[in-house]
Amino acid sequence: MRSFLKLSSVAVILTATAAAQAPDVIHYDFDAGDATNSAVPGVGNGTTIMGVTYGPGPCSNGAATSTGDSRIESGWTVDLGLSSFTIGMTIDLSVGGNAFQYYFGSSSTGGMRCFGNGAAGVDGLMLRTLAGADATLTNVPNNAPAHCVWSYDSVLQQVDGYVDGVLNISVAMPNPINYIGTAADFNVMTYTTTEMLNGNTMDDFRVYRRALSAGEVASWATECGGGGGIGTNYCGPGVANSTGNPGVMSATGSAFVASNDLTLVASDLPNNAFGFFLTSTTQGMVMNPGGSMGHLCLGGAIGRYVGPGQIQNSGGTGEISLLVDLNMHPTPNGLIMVNAGETWNFQAWHRDSVGGNAVSNFTDGLEITFQ
Repeated sequence: MRSFLKLSSVAVILTATAAAQAPDVIHYDFDAGDATNSAVPGVGNGTTIMGVTYGPGPCSNGAATSTGDSRIESGWTVDLGLSSFTIGMTIDLSVGGNAFQYYFGSSSTGGMRCFGNGAAGVDGLMLRTLAGADATLTNVPNNAPAHCVWSYDSVLQQVDGYVDGVLNISVAMPNPINYIGTAADFNVMTYTTTEMLNGNTMDDFRVYRRALSAGEVASWATECGGGGGIGTNYCGPGVANSTGNPGVMSATGSAFVASNDLTLVASDLPNNAFGFFLTSTTQGMVMNPGGSMGHLCLGGAIGRYVGPGQIQNSGGTGEISLLVDLNMHPTPNGLIMVNAGETWNFQAWHRDSVGGNAVSNFTDGLEITFQ
């Protein structure tokens, strides 16, 4: 039997979502039925040249769908230089398929581009970095919306790639990435030729001049509904840990009980820190329980995932994850089955060190209603 916490004091429930800050280069949500750029300050609105239709999408009220000869010209002369950046989007390849196609690029940079299949492999998406190594996402879903992100940290000289909010790759660059264009030729839904295939859809395309954290990417995936984002964050942002960021909860897989395919994820944790997940049907707010730096966002009877193999270590990624068994869900009275229609809340507790002193902290909370 798993051990548990029981805390009956319940305070005010916070509902702020830990979301990524607004993009500052490009943000096409396509809600207005065109390529309006809502980034601030942004680089101007995109121009639909040909072959794009707009309609409902996975992330919002709008999406751009290829008719087989598609191109959105951003009017941006790429000027990222040696700085950090993040580029991401949600794509749905369920209609046109996952054969070779381009998603964005700028030829005047010397070949900065993103494409699927071909050298990227089946179900792969490659970002050509021009820095001695490429960043290829693997196992990208081709039958449902997929949220795909590349986040480059210029200090670490590393690209982290995410699929549906979960770290997919980390690639050290032999040389710094230096994206400088000589013409206003950054295109979306194509590169120079070979556009997205007929019927395939893109939504929520973003470019940032900074590296988003793992937690921000996970939150973005959840708000966009890119295939794997499940649940609603609350009680956030949490108290910052020794990384300078608060830990963030997310989940991937499925909220359908019959699928029994739910993975809990806690991101933006200190490296090499032990942690485990908590769960309860009740939300709450307990400030600094047991002297913790963070706050417990659960109330009532709290179960803990501390069985064999369930206590995780964040390693070098600052992330822990656990594929849970919905037929063996921990409660104070033993293991139970989660039923469709029930709402459960999740949070992660983790170790930390501040000033050489051992402390602990919590992520924000995540509410999931099962179906």
